[in-house]
Amino acid sequence: MQHSTKRRFIVLCGLIVVGLSFLSYRLVQIQIVDRKKYAQRASNSYKRVEDLAHTRGVILDRNDTVIAHDILEKNVFIDKYHFLNVEVAAGSLASIQLRNIVENTGEVKLEKELIHLLDKKSYKAHQTWSDFSRRERIRLRSSGAKVLMESMHADEIVNLNAELIVNEYYRPLGLTKEELNKCIDLDSKAMHVKAKKGLNYTAAKKLEELLDLHGVKGFDFHDYVRREYPEPLMATHIVGVVNHERKGISGIEGKMDDYLKGRDGRETKFLDARGYSIAGDQETLPPQHGRDIRLTIDMRVQSIIEEELDEGMEYYDCDRGSVIVMDPNTGEILAMASRPHYNLNTKEGMRSGEFNFAIQAQNETGSTIKIVALSGALNEKVYNYETSVDCGYGIIKGPGLTPPVKDHYPYGTIPFWKVMQKSSNTGTYRIAAKLGKANFYEYLSKFGYGKRTGIQLVGEAKGKADHRSKEREFASSTYGYMVSASPIQVATAYSVVANGGTYIPPRVIKDIHTREGYIVSGKDIERGSPEETQVLRPEVASQIREALKTVVEKGGTATRAYSKGYSVGGKTGTNHRYGKTGYMNEKGKEEYLTSFAGMCPIENPNFVCVIVMDHPKRRTQLDEKGTDQKVFKPSGGTVAGPMFAKICKRIAPVLGVVPNYKSQVSR
Repeated sequence: MQHSTKRRFIVLCGLIVVGLSFLSYRLVQIQIVDRKKYAQRASNSYKRVEDLAHTRGVILDRNDTVIAHDILEKNVFIDKYHFLNVEVAAGSLASIQLRNIVENTGEVKLEKELIHLLDKKSYKAHQTWSDFSRRERIRLRSSGAKVLMESMHADEIVNLNAELIVNEYYRPLGLTKEELNKCIDLDSKAMHVKAKKGLNYTAAKKLEELLDLHGVKGFDFHDYVRREYPEPLMATHIVGVVNHERKGISGIEGKMDDYLKGRDGRETKFLDARGYSIAGDQETLPPQHGRDIRLTIDMRVQSIIEEELDEGMEYYDCDRGSVIVMDPNTGEILAMASRPHYNLNTKEGMRSGEFNFAIQAQNETGSTIKIVALSGALNEKVYNYETSVDCGYGIIKGPGLTPPVKDHYPYGTIPFWKVMQKSSNTGTYRIAAKLGKANFYEYLSKFGYGKRTGIQLVGEAKGKADHRSKEREFASSTYGYMVSASPIQVATAYSVVANGGTYIPPRVIKDIHTREGYIVSGKDIERGSPEETQVLRPEVASQIREALKTVVEKGGTATRAYSKGYSVGGKTGTNHRYGKTGYMNEKGKEEYLTSFAGMCPIENPNFVCVIVMDHPKRRTQLDEKGTDQKVFKPSGGTVAGPMFAKICKRIAPVLGVVPNYKSQVSR
């Protein structure tokens, strides 16, 4: 018997030794081997890392009018761990009840249990809960939580706290009571629920202060940044948009994303079990805000061309259209609009309107191209301003000219400048032929046709201006066919004539800067364009401007482009649209693309304005008296020209052009 008892004792001792050895092993493993893993788990229980949102750079016009900026808001989340923690819920509930007792507001429950915590003298001295010092409020909240936990069941505390919080805070959150109830549903497994997206930043800060005053836990506020465009239907294609990740995908937003984007910051907080911040170790990486971009655009001019373009699109029933206003002396784009377009804020219409007609369209130019042959001939001294040009009485035949070159009227022999005024195809071909194919195509390139301008926008088209050896193709190139270009290329070419003969690439960025000052000159940013080059002698540019002036005078092709009070000039463009079935549509009818490239004042242009209207369908309009209707053929002179006159009259005063009634021409 004694032997058996002794053996059991030995076995028991052995088991104890083994058990203690295993425990020792686990302690060594936890404290030494797995120390980092468990330390990390412990750290995660009280450490919270929050992103500090950066703001994307502001986009401004040349006068510092805000075009695009970030709106800082708050997303509000419900953290159910705080709602389900009895101690935290009791503290929150006690704060609400004590405040109601002091201020005699709301339904006061559990008054007997809590009212004795308020010293009568102190109670009478304080009108509101906020009159108590923060230290007093924390003391009362802590004492009240103990009272509630002694007198109430845990589930009752948790449920009553949630009920009162819903009643108190659904309005400040901009929610219905049912919506907040659903977010705080304590039976749901989701523990971190988004309650409100995009709460106004000022309202959110006030709500945070209110929650802190009342000692309410369970609401997390996270920075939320929303991109806003104050005028969402203006300069759509220039400005562009960002995607859901706040990355620019079009326009300046896309092209200059690296400058605008910035970087989020990060803040690490250490919290106790009740959710209160622990003073001391806090790590903050401040956000890096994006750089601001000032554009060359003048929103005053932009608003005018947007209005006139919309009116023209509706009146002439066009498929697409574009207006560009450019400073020829600097290359700065003062305004640019394309249709169709879309809403920058809602992105409504983006699928059909994202094509930027002003820089992406590649249409045959029509007669606006005629400045190339005439400018080149004067610059090479092949002709002078008054030299007679044989226009062939409306038709020119010859080797390789099949079909022959035809004109709209048999002009016969006319002065050089009149070839421009009458927009003679045969006269332009004669001038280009004498200039020579090689020289003509060289000038075509110098004016910027067939190559990108390098404008700081996404998706610019190159156009087409290939050297054509066949005589008929060469002839067509001289007066607007076989050469395709975007409206921005036409505007840049006409700026050569306007500024005295220099090719200056267009730009839409004036500068990039931070709040501390400018950091990069806009002229040198993201520019893959040709350098400024001298194309014409100043006196030649002046003569071409004089010829362009005759186009809007009596006898010219664009008398309706004349703008009373201002000396203007320009060139019409009318060409057949080329489509799947050639120059005729499926029904065998002609469709047109009409344009006008003008400048003001013609003696020393302040601006160049190019208007291109695609497929105008309206063929009747009011006569000059504004009464009877007359039928007209869509052309640069009947569609784009009148639009130029209206735009010029409105933007000239804005751009500081002084009216000159002394230079009125006979009408």
